[in-house]
This record gives sequence, structure tokens and C-alpha cells, in this order.
Amino acid sequence: LIIHPRAGGPLFAPDGSMRRLPALTAEASPAAAPEPSSKKPLAADAAAAATTVAADGPAMHVLYGSNSGASQEFASQTAAAARNAGLNATLGSLDEAVQAGLKAEGQLIVVVTSTYNGNPPDNATKFKDWLSKQDTGALSGMRFAVFGLGNSQWQTYQQFPREVDAALATAGATRAHELGACDVDGASFETDFEEWLAGLLRAVGGGTSIERTSDNTLDEDLVQEFTLISGKLGDTISDIHTAIKTLVKNKEAILKVAGGDDLNTLRPIEVAQAPRELCQKADTRSVRHVTLRLPEGHAQYRAGDHLEVLPINSPESVSGALMILGIDGSAPVNWDFSKGKGSNRSARSNMAELREKLSLPPLTAGLLLEWIPDLTGVPNRKTLAQLAHLVADAGAQETLQAWSADAQRYKDEVATPQVSFLELLQRYSKYLSLSIGQLIALAKPLAPRYYSISSSPEGASDPRLVTISVGQVEFKTGTGRVHRGLASTNLGHLQPGSVVPGCVRQLAGDFHLPKDLMAPMIMVGPGTGIAPMMGFLQERAALMKKGKKLGPAIMFFGCRRRDEDYIYKDELAAYLSSGVLSELHVAFSRESDQAKVYVQDKIFEQRANVWKLLQQPLTTVYICGDARAMAPDVKRAFQRVAEEVAGKSQAKAASMIAAMAETGRYLEDVWA
Repeated sequence: LIIHPRAGGPLFAPDGSMRRLPALTAEASPAAAPEPSSKKPLAADAAAAATTVAADGPAMHVLYGSNSGASQEFASQTAAAARNAGLNATLGSLDEAVQAGLKAEGQLIVVVTSTYNGNPPDNATKFKDWLSKQDTGALSGMRFAVFGLGNSQWQTYQQFPREVDAALATAGATRAHELGACDVDGASFETDFEEWLAGLLRAVGGGTSIERTSDNTLDEDLVQEFTLISGKLGDTISDIHTAIKTLVKNKEAILKVAGGDDLNTLRPIEVAQAPRELCQKADTRSVRHVTLRLPEGHAQYRAGDHLEVLPINSPESVSGALMILGIDGSAPVNWDFSKGKGSNRSARSNMAELREKLSLPPLTAGLLLEWIPDLTGVPNRKTLAQLAHLVADAGAQETLQAWSADAQRYKDEVATPQVSFLELLQRYSKYLSLSIGQLIALAKPLAPRYYSISSSPEGASDPRLVTISVGQVEFKTGTGRVHRGLASTNLGHLQPGSVVPGCVRQLAGDFHLPKDLMAPMIMVGPGTGIAPMMGFLQERAALMKKGKKLGPAIMFFGCRRRDEDYIYKDELAAYLSSGVLSELHVAFSRESDQAKVYVQDKIFEQRANVWKLLQQPLTTVYICGDARAMAPDVKRAFQRVAEEVAGKSQAKAASMIAAMAETGRYLEDVWA
């Protein structure tokens, strides 16, 4: 019989062996007379034991790469579960670990990360650079596990997590647990993570069940990140323009001393022109052409890049949240950045020095509730469990705990009908007494939205001008609530002089005009997927005016009806007339006098000319739009062209398109 000590238990030694039990002495014997005056209370003994476990348990460093906060949230859950299982777990970003001097010998690291268009998140770029420089065998003393978050509709799904997993193994680190993954577009993404986490804890000796180790109470530091200030203050910030300008100024001052950069800092982007409706019948479908002016000194972009903007909660949602809190929108609130280590809200950076030194004057409660918590998002199961601890009603607790514990019931009763965070708070408001810090700690942070830029600085009257094509989102949820897109509604109605927090996302990939201007282009962009193509055409027009010779460019565009949502109709006609665009093929899917026609049908219809271009070694195919149906159907259409015109087998046609993608000649910018 071999007895192993429980990892992190009182008999567990740092090297994994069992500690020796102390010999029984008269002082330690149960028969010895007690000494009440020197004895600690039972609670103190328990606290001391817990401290011993945390200090003596094996070390685990949980590192995250996160832009929107989801990976950071899962990393936080991993660290909490590991600590409760007896492991000495720390939490930080991947870049922080590199800056602190990440060592290999004896280290167990757990990486939880997402990817952005195949690139690492903002707080993982230094880690990627560090990892790429590690020689074979350099990390031989390290153990690791990687979990990736992503959306399977993207072609780059799980790209960076896979790269990290492979690179760590190549550098000699030992895989402690299999590579895990979850698809945020799937219904089981939280369950997938929980199962992987349970397996990880078993693999490293920290227990077998995360239910037993989960902590569903709110992190007190996060609660204290936002605190109400009693009384009225004269210098309270109440508008987003002042808040962002002050935040950026203070960050830059700290970074100037501390070193480093923050290229993806959100800055105030000014609305340059009133939004222009692009659809012919806006009451049926609405798309707005939004023109913005980038901040001076931060206006570099190329056609094909993305614009990131922060959405805003509606006035109705903010009023509802204020009513639940029982406070006025003008109430001053202190934002303590040093408390937000486990949060993705803190100044959009996880540099420890920034968190410790960054400060802002008090902000109004209304402003914070507009821009910080996601009030209309569907709460996850962890939030429901945390809320169950705060409601003062047994029935409400039972319901919330049931939703948290039962994935299928959660899906049927919360996720599918899209019960919002605010709706949930309103439903149980009479049993709740929340502070603003608790509300914001409970809610997911508002996630940034990304738009394909529809302009080019080469063809713009002002190189700081940038345009995006914003579809207006509105639908009724299963609860009967009318949901309007937070970012799209705001962007579609902003007037000149208004500002929105945002920044340019310069893509590292090839979704830009070909370097060889004579290279043929095939563009496929139905609906708002035409946005980056409009930027390409604007740039081609500018190049043509300069006397440059251009290769052929054909466009496949799709919409419902020519008199309803044929966006950029006049602009496309002008580009076609001037020769900037060689051919234009439009698919109308809802014309009353014909069968449904989509862009993939038009591609096959034009198969002879398409194949002629595909045969040219410099031809590049650009596809932008829906990832669920359009992108796969378009790919199949190109494969059918190769089969039908060139007589290729299905396998060879698929291999041809795959080879084009591998060499950067078949490019997708798609979304779910």
C-alpha cells in the first residue's frame, strides 16, 4: 500500500513527498493539560492552516492573453479553483510574466488566451516575442497547460493558443495537461472550460471536482474598484471625452517614466460628418455610412484594417441600473485602478505600474454605467452563482443556483431567450441591496466592437478621416425585450463633434491591396462585407489619378433587393464607369420576379472569367462578411469553378483553394 499526500495538504512537502509527522511529546500529547491563554481560537487555527496550504502548496502561474475580458475571466476562475484545491496559484497577464522574468526551472504555467485575427491579444505580444526566441530545450524544466478561447466562424480559430502550445513543447517544456479549447459561438463553451479545468486539477494533483473548489463570492478588490463618494464634488467628470482624454494623458505620463508603449489605447475619435443612410428603404433594413476623424498622431491605417470602438449602454438601461442602486446619475464615484488586477477594465492595460499609479478625478455614476458594465448582455453561469449569494430570498437563490449548476436549464431559460443582466437584476431587485462596485463586479465589461474600415487614407480629402459601414441591429428577444445594438445604434445617430472611444487595429495579415498593382483582384462582399472593398476601390481610384497602371478588379456584391438595400450603388457605378472596377456582378436574393440568387451563384455563373483569373499566379481573392453560411458557400463555389472549367477532382479543387489560402492569395475577413 503506497500512500501519497494530498497536494497542498498539511503533509505535502514542496518536493511532492510526504512530511514527517512530529513525534508525540508531553506538550503535544492529547493528554497534556490545555493552556487556554495561549491557544488560538478555532477560526484562527483554520485561517492559519489555510495560509500554510497556500504557502506550501505547489506553485502554479496562471497567465492570460485577453482583449475583451473572457480569457481573463476564465484565467481568474482557474487561479481561484487552483488555490481552493491547495495550489499556490498566482494570476497575471502573459506580458507581465515576461517583464517579471519568466523562468523555466520548476515552473508550472497555465496559459488561457484568445486570438485576434490570428494575432496575440494586446497583453500577450511581448510573450509571443519572448517565446519565439527560446531555443530547443531552453524550457526543459517547465510544465505547462494551454486553454484557448475563440470563435469557430473565424478562419484563425485557436491559432495563437495552438502556436503557444506547440512552441512551449518545442522549447522543451512538458505538457501537464492537454490543449483545451472552447468555441464562444457554441452553447457548451462554459462546460468545455469547466471539464478542461477539472482535468487540469486532476493532472497536477489538485483534486477532481471544480464544483468542490469553486468560489462564487465576489472578489472584494473588484467590489472596491468603484466606490461611491459621499457629498458632491466640483471636479467630477461627467462626459466621455474628458474622461478618455484625462485617462490617456495620465497613462502616457506614467509610460514615459516606466517605459513601454500602449499602441491600442482607446482614444476619443471625433464624428466628422452626420451619418448617411445607405439603404433605399431604411424602414426595412438600415446601414449607416459613418465618417470619423482619428486623433492627431494616431491616424495611421491602411484600407483593410479594422476600427475598434467601445459601445455604450442606452439611457434607458442606465436609468434602470441607477434605480436598482438607488442613486442619482450625478453621484461621484471613485475608480481605484489598483483594485482591478483581476479585471479587464483597468485602463485597458495590465502593467502593474499603471494599475498602481494611474488615477482619475471622480466620475459620475451615470457615466460609469454608460461605458463600463454590459447591462444588456446575457450573464454567464458564474454571475448567476454570485448573484445567488447576494439575493435575500430562498426561492430566488434556488432558481439562480439551479441555472448556475444545470447547463441545459441555463441554456433553455436564460441563454436562448437572452435574459439580460439588467432584466435579471430588475426581476430580483426587491431582494437585492447592491453597491455600484458590486454591480460592476458582477457584470461582464462592455466588449469592444470591430468594424472593417471602408476608406483609404490615400483617397481621402483628409488622411485622418476614416469611414465604416454600420448595420443597425434591432430584434426582439425571447423575453419580449427589444434589443438594439449598443455600438451600431450609437454610431448610427452620433452628430458631428461627438466622440466615441476607439482606435485603429492595424492588421498584420495580407488583407490589403496587393503590393503589385497589376495583380488581379477578385472581391466578394455581400451586405456590409463590401466595406473593406470600398476602401480598396477608393485607393485604386487615387492611384489611377496619379497615372498608375492597375490590374483587373472584379466585384461580387449581394443584397436583398435593388430598391431596398443596394448600398453604395452610385459609388460602385462610378468606379465601374471610370475603370477602377473592371466588372461588377450583383446578386439579389429577394427580387420578387426571380429565384433567390446569392454571390456564390454569381461566381459560378461567371466561372469562365473567374477561372481565367484564378490561373494567374498573382490573383488574390478577398472575401468579407458572414462566416456561418456565406464564406463556406463561396469557397465551395470557387472549388466548383475549378472542377467544372478545369476538370479537377473535388479533392484537387479543394487543395488548390487551400494552397491559395496558405500563400496569402485567398483571404477572408469574416465574422459570426
